[in-house]
Amino acid sequence: MSPTAASDAPAVDAVEAAAYTVPTDASERDGTLTWDATTLVLGRVRSGNTTGTGWTYGAPATAQVVTGAARADRHRYEGLGRARGE
Repeated sequence: MSPTAASDAPAVDAVEAAAYTVPTDASERDGTLTWDATTLVLGRVRSGNTTGTGWTYGAPATAQVVTGAARADRHRYEGLGRARGE
């Protein structure tokens, strides 16, 4: 992303992610693996009065990837602003 595009991007006020592991009623399998729980990862991003919500199935560590990536992008955008004297 170019510095101009970053300055035009809406400000991200908050990023949250959480993982929820839900046990299945019985053991499930797909022919290669067997499991007894499903993990849902829920993410929320807030900008001003607008909140976006997204979800996926994945390992609990996925929530840490979401929040870590958001922190890295936020610091990158803030750094671009400082480099331009904003």
